[in-house]
Amino acid sequence: MSSAHIAADAGGIITSVCVSPSAVNDSAKAPELIERHEKLLETPTWIAADSKYGNQECLGYLQAKGIKTAIKHASTNNRPGYFFKDLFVYIAKTDAFLCPAGKILKRKYKNYHTNQIYYRAAKEDCLSCPIRYKCIEPEKTGPRMVTRFDNDYFEKTQYWCNSPMGKRLYILRKTVIEGLFGDAKAHHGLSRARLRGLNNIEIQLLLTATVLNLKRLYKKLNAETVEKAVQKLANQFQNLFLVIKVRFMGRVIEFYI
Repeated sequence: MSSAHIAADAGGIITSVCVSPSAVNDSAKAPELIERHEKLLETPTWIAADSKYGNQECLGYLQAKGIKTAIKHASTNNRPGYFFKDLFVYIAKTDAFLCPAGKILKRKYKNYHTNQIYYRAAKEDCLSCPIRYKCIEPEKTGPRMVTRFDNDYFEKTQYWCNSPMGKRLYILRKTVIEGLFGDAKAHHGLSRARLRGLNNIEIQLLLTATVLNLKRLYKKLNAETVEKAVQKLANQFQNLFLVIKVRFMGRVIEFYI
C-alpha cells in the first residue's frame, strides 16, 4: 500500500508530488514536497494543510523556513462532551494554565523524549468543582491534566490559522486538494497503481499531475498559447518519456485527458 502526496497553489496548479508507503506519516513527506516545489518556484509564504501535518516536527521545519502555517492541530486532549484543551489558558509569566472554572494547573514534570510539559490541577480543586462533569470522566478520580510542547510552534500555528488569511486558505485547501484527488481518481486512474514499486507509482502520479495541470491551463489560456506551452512541455519531458519507455518495457501507456 502507498500514499500519494501533492502540493498545489491556490489556483489548483500542482507544483510538486511524491509517494510514500502508507505506513509513513504524511507529515514526514512535507520537506520533500517543499524542496521539490522550491526547485521550480520560490519558498511559499503560507502553507495550508490538514491536521496530519500538525505535529511539532513538521511545524518546526516549516516555521524555520519562514513559512506561515494554516494547519489545525488535532489534540489528543480534546474529548467529545468535555472541555477542550483550547479552553485552558496558558499563563507564560507563571508557567501555568488557568482552567474554565478559574483554577490553576501547575507545572508538574517534563517528558524530554516528546518535549512535552505536563500541568495538573490540585485534587481538591477538581473534587469540589461544580462543573467537574464537563471536564473529567465520571470514572476518573484524579485531577485534570493538560500538556503543551516546550516551544511556540503550536501557538503560532493556531494564531495564523485563526487569522482571516489562515481561515480563507484552510477552506480553499479542502476545495483545491480534494478536488484534484477526486478528479485524478475518477477520470485519470489514480485510484489504483498500474505497476508495483514506489518509483513506478511516482511516475504515474507525475504524469497524472501533468495532465491535470494541462487541463487547468487549457481552461485559462487561449488555444494558440496552450499549443505553444504543450510543445515546450513536450520538449522538456522528452528524456522522461524515454525513461518511462525503458521502465515499462514497451508497455502501452494510456493518457486520459
